[in-house]
Amino acid sequence: MKKLRHGGVTLITGATSGIGRAIALELAGRGCRVYGAGRRELADGASVGDGFIRYLAMDVTDEDSVKAALGRVLEAEGRLDVLINCAGNGIAGAVEETDAAEALFQFDVNFFGAARVTRLALPVLRKQKSGVIINVSSVGADFALPFQGYYSASKAALNALTDSLRLETRPFGVQAALICPGDTKTGFIGARAYSAGTKASAYKAPLGKAIYAMKRDELGGSEPELIAKATARLLNKKRLPHKVTPGFGYKCVMLAKRLLPYALVEAILRFLYLRKAPDEKIWSFEKDVLGGPTTNLIIIGGGNKMANELYEAILDRRSVRKYQDKPIDAETLKALVKAGMYAPSAKNQQPWRFIIVTEREQLKALHGDIPVWAMLDHAAAAIVVLADTSLLTTPHRSYFLEDCGACAENILLAAHALGLGAVWLGTHPVPEREAHAREVLGLPDDDVIVPFCVIALGYPAALPERPARWDESRVKWERW
Repeated sequence: MKKLRHGGVTLITGATSGIGRAIALELAGRGCRVYGAGRRELADGASVGDGFIRYLAMDVTDEDSVKAALGRVLEAEGRLDVLINCAGNGIAGAVEETDAAEALFQFDVNFFGAARVTRLALPVLRKQKSGVIINVSSVGADFALPFQGYYSASKAALNALTDSLRLETRPFGVQAALICPGDTKTGFIGARAYSAGTKASAYKAPLGKAIYAMKRDELGGSEPELIAKATARLLNKKRLPHKVTPGFGYKCVMLAKRLLPYALVEAILRFLYLRKAPDEKIWSFEKDVLGGPTTNLIIIGGGNKMANELYEAILDRRSVRKYQDKPIDAETLKALVKAGMYAPSAKNQQPWRFIIVTEREQLKALHGDIPVWAMLDHAAAAIVVLADTSLLTTPHRSYFLEDCGACAENILLAAHALGLGAVWLGTHPVPEREAHAREVLGLPDDDVIVPFCVIALGYPAALPERPARWDESRVKWERW
């Protein structure tokens, strides 16, 4: 593919999934040296000719994290040519039922996150007297949709900021523009969270109609590659336009808003979003609101950022069985074991011991002929959690089950937090698996050292989406 007029070193936030990932792949294919930022660092992605994707960790709501990621790009390249702010999230709920902490969190990612990265990148671009900043907004910034008020407001604020930016930075040779996608088929659909007040919403009927219509349209929306190609075309222009809305239909929609009286536009929005009851196969209040993700800000209270990130990690962690061909360094593996050692333990007995396996032949031997352990063949490493029953001092020897289970879960959560994928492979109490592990790992034949489980590890080849697991029917209060 022909290289772009504005290409070179490109930093993309929100690049590990959805529209951001599609843009990263498109620009790498056009010869750009793409640094894709996300909350977790993944293994490096595509490499096409002079172009590549290298992933790095960045939390756009944390200034130190942004500075560190930007520093890595500048250390490697010595310059930055293009910044694309694509990180974002969505919180659904009535204005009345979305509290200040939830609204602030929405703005901290969608608006202040983009502003934070832009502010820290601008000194580099000004000094170079060149550069491009593209902010990924939304058609929802111009059409404020019901029960997406704060999302639309955060994107409208981003539009206004970009307008100011265009005027301020032009004398320094720095251009800014907006990309405003419409409905797009991405993981954003399943990741939509609901304000905590929505669970007992006074707006249940109209909310259901609106969110159902949005989800239906998103499922039938454009592929993210459409947005990626529009971004590439934008970067090929000598002078960037103010705003690009990909897709002929959405161009017509934007034109209609400018030409029609607002009373008619509002009537059309009511017809589209507040008319039809939801098809429960696509969306239902019970499944999507009561059983889906709610803003963890409210669930755990107080809006404490570190607590929210921990809670988010717990809900996002999934078993990962496919890995990139990339080693895990010894310090990271020791950090995972350290996390395991900080698990709760009955009477503080800490009956665990560990074996770290990194050699390919030993990983394959550990797989052996156990079909469900096949991922060990291509895992970067494995941590075997063992129970040393000689360390048990209470009369309840079986407590090692709870202790080692908590230890293994700590390792899984730490792996997720460090950008790794992991899966728990059950060993105890299956006699055949215990005997196999004893033989491969050279464990004593007695019952003092018990192979509790094996944890396969690697940089994930793909990130599974968060499922809807909340089931209130399994919860009782006070008594059975």
